[in-house]
Amino acid sequence: MPTDSRLAQVPRATLPKRDALRRHELIHREPGRSSLGKGARACTACAQARRKCSSERPCLGCQKRSLECVYLRQNDANSGNQSIESMDSPQAGDNPARGMTAATAFSDITPPMGQPNTSSPEEFLMNPEGNLQPISAHQGLQNASEHIPVWYQSSLSALNWLPDDYLPEFAQEAHNGFRMFSQTTSPINQNHASHLEYSPLGSGEQGQHQVFQSNAALASPSNASGLESSSPDSHGVAKAAGRYYVDGDGARLPHIGGRRAKGTSQTVDSLTPRSFAAPEVQSGFEFPNADPEFGEDFGTSRTRLKLIGHDSYLTLHTWFEQSCLTSSYYSSYRTATFPSLQSISYFVECYMDYFQPILPFIHPATFSVQTSHWLLVLAMAAIGSHYVELEDADSYIIGLHEFLRRVMNTLEEKEESCGLSPLELVQVQMLNSVGMMYCGDDRLMKLAKSQHQKLVRFCRNEWLASEAPESELMSIDESSHAWTLWRDTEARRRTGYSIWLLDCMWAFHFDMRPSLSLQDAKAPVPCQEVLWEAQNAREWHQLYSCSSASPSLHSAIQLVYVEKRLQPSMGEFSRVLLIHALFRRTWEVEDYFRQPLTFWNPTAEREDISGLESEAPVWLPGISTYSKWRNSACDSLDILHWHANSVIGAASGMEHTTVLHLHLARVILLTPFKLIVNLALFKVGEKSAASELEITNHRKDIQRWATEDQYKARLAMIHAGVLFWHVRRYSADGFYEPSSVFLATLALWAYGTFAEHTSTAANERESTPEDLDAEQFPTSMQLDRPADDELVQLFVKRGAVMRANITGVGNLCSAKGPGRVLLEGRKLLVGLKSWGYSRRALSILTLLEQQCRESTSERSTTKNLR
Repeated sequence: MPTDSRLAQVPRATLPKRDALRRHELIHREPGRSSLGKGARACTACAQARRKCSSERPCLGCQKRSLECVYLRQNDANSGNQSIESMDSPQAGDNPARGMTAATAFSDITPPMGQPNTSSPEEFLMNPEGNLQPISAHQGLQNASEHIPVWYQSSLSALNWLPDDYLPEFAQEAHNGFRMFSQTTSPINQNHASHLEYSPLGSGEQGQHQVFQSNAALASPSNASGLESSSPDSHGVAKAAGRYYVDGDGARLPHIGGRRAKGTSQTVDSLTPRSFAAPEVQSGFEFPNADPEFGEDFGTSRTRLKLIGHDSYLTLHTWFEQSCLTSSYYSSYRTATFPSLQSISYFVECYMDYFQPILPFIHPATFSVQTSHWLLVLAMAAIGSHYVELEDADSYIIGLHEFLRRVMNTLEEKEESCGLSPLELVQVQMLNSVGMMYCGDDRLMKLAKSQHQKLVRFCRNEWLASEAPESELMSIDESSHAWTLWRDTEARRRTGYSIWLLDCMWAFHFDMRPSLSLQDAKAPVPCQEVLWEAQNAREWHQLYSCSSASPSLHSAIQLVYVEKRLQPSMGEFSRVLLIHALFRRTWEVEDYFRQPLTFWNPTAEREDISGLESEAPVWLPGISTYSKWRNSACDSLDILHWHANSVIGAASGMEHTTVLHLHLARVILLTPFKLIVNLALFKVGEKSAASELEITNHRKDIQRWATEDQYKARLAMIHAGVLFWHVRRYSADGFYEPSSVFLATLALWAYGTFAEHTSTAANERESTPEDLDAEQFPTSMQLDRPADDELVQLFVKRGAVMRANITGVGNLCSAKGPGRVLLEGRKLLVGLKSWGYSRRALSILTLLEQQCRESTSERSTTKNLR
């Protein structure tokens, strides 16, 4: 411990360090914690601020800050009651700032903003205005990392573009020996931390510590003290800091865009929420007997909730009785209960809020829930029910999708449309297919796959046939009739491209062979969002008159490949389509080179075919032409990513949904994802291999990818890790998110399993003359944080000797890394509760993680025996 004489010898240029040393010394002089039986170990103020509490009456932290020192009783801490025991500190009632500022969240030695720390005259003279002083890294992290495992602490120093003393801003809980990300534990997370921006740091050393403290203050308070995280007063820490530095709070809140909470709030005290509970064996379908109570959020929105038409609801109820209660063909529902008019209306509202931005084929300005066809309303309500967090939500989801399927089959058999237009009929079929594919019910998934060809026939036979000539659209005026004509044409385009997109997605979500190709994508791509969302004919015409014609997807992909640029008229939905068009083109090249006749030179002589069939499987990365096509696809994705980065910058750092597709695209294009998924299914018994030789070949091919195709493998790992980052903060609850997390997790697991493990000893060996240049480069890379392009390319080239760190995992390329990354993937899937497909993915990762843990334990036991 430094003495006063040693402090006096510190030069004046290092006064901030001197002040930090003195504060560190004061920590060791503080008395130990009191063992008095006050119930909770920390007072409420220290618990909220995640600050060390001396457990006195009042504690030192509250006394220093003039706060009310309140302890929770032991029995109340266990029962969750709000009965408290209070001990007022001096001047407790005179201080208007009862909550802690963001700058003091992780320190019990820094004064509130605007109050000088007068613990010693010398410190007051060094800081006369009471401004924040830089805090030592060890000082700020001492308590926060007290119980963090060694492998987790080692990753803190490897955060990309952040100072070494930065602490990740996630509230973490212990689970299975690891720390868990709590994504919705409090209103802080729901309203703020779900969309965190990686903003530039403040200038100078002080700015760095301000950013550290601001992010630390956003972490959700721990429930260890018995506090309810949903209490309005429990997030006063975050409220104390302002949005801008000019607010004078020392640090500002990160620029983050919150999404409106869905339905009722749900605690995540356990790792397994309602969506992932083991489903009961169902002998039939039913809706809950009681009308759901959606809580305060629904009660607030009920006054502005747009109810569906009364006639539409009566028609729905009549069809429900005919197809689900009295039908002689279908099995009857177990109860006659049907969701109320308010419930159906709320489900439709959830559809417009959450699903419409993902597949935007319904015109938002002219859509009316009161006048829309009852069958379209039913399809939208079935999708919207996924976003309502209820304990019995699965009953609504499965029941509505099954009800819709029966109605569609009955109408098809009777060759009736019930007044539904052909385009609306296709839209209803598409929504029904999406819901059944991702609801988590295996039976409905099989039925949805069989119905997919109906949607494919629309794209092949009717999509382009009814396309209005572009010259006719360009000559229309600003009348309502012209707007309606354009709207119908654009809606048809968007519906067709939504089907095309689903056909491509299901190739890597469900291993279905695509039925549509780029040759089927010759309709003009959807227009920009600002034009589609125009509120009236006049506003639309002003925008339309200065817009340019949209190219087809077939033409747009040629433009990005050849000219390395994007069509300016393409909106975000069109860019998502372009990303998947790159998939289709790359797969076409793969299929060409996988065909045996591709490498046969045609000749007039008769040859023995046995030589052609006995050749080894094609190693695609070793084919020069294929590598060029793949590299060109990566270049095209970079062009799309540059545009996405500009959108992120304009949105103050908030990432939009296109970013997830861009990250997943690298995982799909640069990894043998089909082999990886099959190997995982073989290991957990979800899929049977033809023979042991098939499993061995899968392992050899994946290992060859991790070693011989190592540059592209490491690039894929970067994007797989940053996909974790995106889903943790900017999840839109898209139906594709569980599959994306599942594929990214398995890719990371495969790389950590088959790539060469990095050795800490190798990185710490004595430098040789050949290593002089290498000393200028970092020795680790944080995969699940955004990084600048220079650092990304450095990891791609030199990643074999760098630690591939992931938050909550440590080094991916270590003995326990693969198992830990599976656990992190599980935690992300737990947060994606809206779609039942997460249940299957979670089950596979759980079984695979158990096998990894057992395998690691066996290797450790064998090593000890030796």
